[in-house]
Amino acid sequence: MGKTSIPCNEATRDRLDDLRDGQYKSWDAFLNQLADDWQGESDTTVDGLDSLARAMETVEERTGRIERTLEDLQRT
Repeated sequence: MGKTSIPCNEATRDRLDDLRDGQYKSWDAFLNQLADDWQGESDTTVDGLDSLARAMETVEERTGRIERTLEDLQRT
């Protein structure tokens, strides 16, 4: 396996090393897990936003029905 270098400052390297916490045998394994976790969170966030958008549409539809019902009641 070839080596590569990811430019970052010492504070970033130390922070990542603390997160790594000896659980991973290599930086490669740790960084791949970190990327997998981030990608999973990103997918979940998109699903959550879609769900929120659908819920908001439902609320808007119900609010519209309530407003129309109130208008009808006021006319009678």
